Amino acid sequence: MNKHKSLFTAVLFLATLAVPHAATVGNPRCEYLVNPLGIDTVKPRFSWEIQVQSGKGTAPQSNSGESTETTPSTKATMTSDIPRGVMQTAYQILVASSPELLKNDKGDKWDSGKVDSDQSVNVAYQGKALASCEKCWWKVGMFPLHFFAGSSASQAR
Repeated sequence: MNKHKSLFTAVLFLATLAVPHAATVGNPRCEYLVNPLGIDTVKPRFSWEIQVQSGKGTAPQSNSGESTETTPSTKATMTSDIPRGVMQTAYQILVASSPELLKNDKGDKWDSGKVDSDQSVNVAYQGKALASCEKCWWKVGMFPLHFFAGSSASQAR
C-alpha cells in the first residue's frame, strides 16, 4: 500500500511540473499611473508586475495578489497564486516617440538594453531629454528564470 501511495504522490508531483507556466509583464505604470496624460518630472519612473498564466484554461495572475482582466477570447479562470520560483532576472525598457516604433522594437528616446536585475518598481528613465507636452510610449520586456521559455513585453503610453 505504501508503494502505491508513494507512486501516486510522485505522479502528482510530476504532473504539476508538466503544466506549462508563462510569465508575462502586466500592470505597466509610469509614476504610479496607468497611461498618464501628463507627468511633472523629467526622469519618470517605470513599474510593472509579473503575471503568470498557468496551463490551459487559466488567466494571468499578478504578483500583487490582485486579479487581472481577461479578454473575452481567453475565457479562463484565475490561478490561485504565482508558482514558487517565478521571478524576473532581467528587463529591457524601450521608450519611443510613436507606438509604431515600439511595435518594431525601436526605442528612439531610450533603450535600456538588457539589464540584469530583479527590480520592477521605480526604474528611472535614463534616455534623451523629454520635452514638455511630448507624447511617448514605452514597453518593458521581462526575462524570467531559465525554466520559462522566452521573454515577454507589455506596451503602454
